[in-house]
This record gives sequence, structure tokens and C-alpha cells, in this order.
Amino acid sequence: MSVTPSGIVQINPKEINPKIKTIEEKWPLLAQDGFHDPTNPLLKKKQEPREGLATLPPNDYGNHVNWVTARVEGFINPRRSIEPAPADIEVEVPVMDLDIYLNLWGSQPIVRFPHLAHEQWLHCQNCHEMPVVKEKIFIPQEGSNNIRMEAILSGEFCGVCHSAVAFPISNCFRCHSVDRNSVDGVNARERARLKGRKPNFFSDGRPPPDHAVTARAAAAPAAAIAPAP
Repeated sequence: MSVTPSGIVQINPKEINPKIKTIEEKWPLLAQDGFHDPTNPLLKKKQEPREGLATLPPNDYGNHVNWVTARVEGFINPRRSIEPAPADIEVEVPVMDLDIYLNLWGSQPIVRFPHLAHEQWLHCQNCHEMPVVKEKIFIPQEGSNNIRMEAILSGEFCGVCHSAVAFPISNCFRCHSVDRNSVDGVNARERARLKGRKPNFFSDGRPPPDHAVTARAAAAPAAAIAPAP
């Protein structure tokens, strides 16, 4: 805290919360970020990240921008395709508000994948079919994707984008966000159990506990069990 000559008290946010980062810490100059060659004369032609990002909704993770909020509140308006559409054609992208719950029987909190946050600026084909190489990141059929953390860290599944062009996966709880004992967690496991999706083994070969679903689901009131989507 400091006082200006005119008597105005100025508070340094770091004195309140040392974890708060300054603009300089969030977005260092390109010549000082350790990635770009500061002797390259073309570096001056690039926009400094802080010039484009500092006015967007903040986040304390990744590149410090809450991109979902930026899209919803109209700060940005992503193009629907990298290919320019004719002026008289409206490019429509189907939007599905459906949450997918993963890692139902592991030790970490459950993963909630929100289709809506992704489909507001990505066409389904980005993940379920890639027209150029005719490959699918995810097979659009329940139980058909053997998603494993080691594969994600190797750039497969979610790792195709996250840690590349989307927020990094170094913070587990950005994805593992649903408490197993919450209503959403219990409902997700119960729906999977009713569909016969209880796994035989974890990815490391350990058998799952038999009571993981039945004990917690039985304790939940019947009305709390949401119908399968």
C-alpha cells in the first residue's frame, strides 16, 4: 500500500493476494517470453498478447482468458469455418446442450464434458469426423472411446486441442470437476450402471470396487436419478 502526494491511497493487489498476476506477468512481451527470438526484426510485426487479451474476461489459468465467457457475452465472435462462406449463405452449426460424464469409477472426481461450450464455436465434425484426413478424434457412440490420461498427455483425444490451442491440462480439476458424492455424480454412475457400462478394470489393471455404484446410488432418492439422455 502506498499514498500519493495528493493523499490517494493505492493498494497493490499482490499485497492482498500474492497469487494475483500483473499484466506483465500474465502476458510478457514477445521479446521477453523465452519463446521468440528477440533479434528477429519481424517480431515487431506481431501483436503483443496483452494488447489483444487484456480487455477480455479474465481467468486465472492458461492464457488468462475465460474464452467461454468471452463468447457468450459477445466479446468475440468466432468464425464457423476456416473457409470463407459466400455472403448470401448462412453457415449454421448444430448446437447440442448435452453433458457427457467420464471417469465414473476412478479415484479422481468425475469428468464433465460440456458439448455446449465446445459447439458454440466448433462444428461437430471437428471432433467426430475430420474431413481432411477422414479420422475421428472421438467415435460418436457411447462406450466406444478408450480415453486414457496417458493418451491425452500424448496428444490424443482431448489432448489434440488442450495444451495445444486450448487451455492446458496441467490443472486436473478443470476437467475432473464433479464430486462423486454429488447428485450429478451419483446420477451419472447410475445411468451407466443401468446401461451395463460398469468397467471390468481400471486402466492400470486394478478391478473397480463393486460397491462404487450400488451403495451410493441406493442412498440417493429415486426422484434424484435423472433419466438417461
